[in-house]
Amino acid sequence: MKIKFIIAVAAMLLALQTTEARGIIFYSAGEEIEKVYDLPQSEEYQIQASDGQWYHADLGVLHEQFSLFWIPLWNYGEETYVLYTDKKVGNYDMTYVDLTDEEIQYLHDEFGVSIKPSLPFWDVYGGKLVAIAIIALIILYKKLKNKKEENLNQVATDDSTDSNSDNNEKQVENAE
Repeated sequence: MKIKFIIAVAAMLLALQTTEARGIIFYSAGEEIEKVYDLPQSEEYQIQASDGQWYHADLGVLHEQFSLFWIPLWNYGEETYVLYTDKKVGNYDMTYVDLTDEEIQYLHDEFGVSIKPSLPFWDVYGGKLVAIAIIALIILYKKLKNKKEENLNQVATDDSTDSNSDNNEKQVENAE
């Protein structure tokens, strides 16, 4: 008897299938560079890419970010200034060079760039606000949908009660 039970349980476990939700989720996690200052077009602000070519560079903030459907949700890691070019070189989308404290001080004196790097509003707060708004809309939609279903059920219950009372009145009239 015990052996039959063990065989039956084993057969059920072997017959289990995993299911997956089908859908597309776009996300990214890793290094991102946000442009914070457009530097002048001069030889002083060029960097050499891996292909040996020199390209115009802009000032950006290098940081790590998690995004869902292109909405930045979480920034992590250290934020540092870099000179970067977004020219695609080989398999690389961007080439960047870290800046020293002296170079950052020079950019501060020359262009008024802040000493401490900071990200734009969208990357710091915007994505989180959009995510909160989407969640709030989903909750509101579900509440309104439930309320509408309750009202429809109430109307259906009231209609059936009215028709039952009409039938009862007709039966009373017929009995008299």
